[in-house]
Amino acid sequence: METIHSRYNRLSHHALYLMLIVAFLAGIGLVRLVFVDWLKMDRGEGPQLFQEHPNLAVWTFFGSLPTSTLSLCYAAYRLWRRRDA
Repeated sequence: METIHSRYNRLSHHALYLMLIVAFLAGIGLVRLVFVDWLKMDRGEGPQLFQEHPNLAVWTFFGSLPTSTLSLCYAAYRLWRRRDA
């Protein structure tokens, strides 16, 4: 019987799930780092534009969550899906 050699990754789907969870948490952490630590939004010291338009700050915060998490999850999926050398 002939053995079939696969050129694709040998990682299990559990590794993909772990990578997606880590990427999702990293995306949330990135948004928290930018808005809370860098822009100081929790203290009310944010940019003048966000102080004048608080709804814009809310829309920006919740709009950046899916963008950051999905982009990092896509990168994790592409890393998992790549071919072995």
